[in-house]
Parts: sequence; structure tokens; C-alpha cells
Amino acid sequence: MIESFYRLGKALAKEVEMEAYFSPWENPFPRGDRDKCKVLFFPIEDGKVKPYQLEPFKGQAFLKRYLYRKPSGANGAPIVPTALFYPSNKKEEHESSLEKLMGRLERAIPDQASLYFNG
Repeated sequence: MIESFYRLGKALAKEVEMEAYFSPWENPFPRGDRDKCKVLFFPIEDGKVKPYQLEPFKGQAFLKRYLYRKPSGANGAPIVPTALFYPSNKKEEHESSLEKLMGRLERAIPDQASLYFNG
């Protein structure tokens, strides 16, 4: 039975309408202007998080590097610890956006040792 599910999944992954469900990442800016989109990137080397870098979004070729996945629902926890952030010129809106972003990231990371951190 497991082998049958495996074969079914492999077949469905080849369908254009279904392929997004079989990938751990997706495009965070599918309709955005690539020149305006920026990405905060936190490199991990030797199991340690290095200082973040603000870099331009580089498109399809770098989707695996960004490892973004849209959360399911407005307050859904993301599958991977990534999220979109919309900066605002208004202080209260900016702080609220930061709180929401950090809440989403916290829900994506378990309390114990996980895929993302050695503990």
C-alpha cells in the first residue's frame, strides 16, 4: 500500500496543477516586480545562524535557497520558518507587522530540537 501511495504521489507531482503540493518551497513573489522585491536572508553555516543579509529577490533559480512556503490561512503556522513582511511608514502598523511576523516564525519552530536548530 505504501508503494502504491508513493507511485501515486510521483504521478501527481508531474501534473502542472498539482506540482506545488509536492515541493517544500514556492515563489514568495509570483506576480511581484522582481526589481522591487527584497529578501532577508539568514545564512546558516556549520549549524550557526550568521548575520542576515538584505538581497534582491533572484527569482526561480533561487527558490530552493529561500525555502518559502505560504502559511495555510491568515494565522496559520508556516511549514518552514519563513514569512512575508510588509514594512509600513506608520509606526503602529510597522510594529504590528513585526509582531505578526515573529508570531508566525515562533509557531513554525518547535520548542525542542528540530530540523532547523541543533539543541
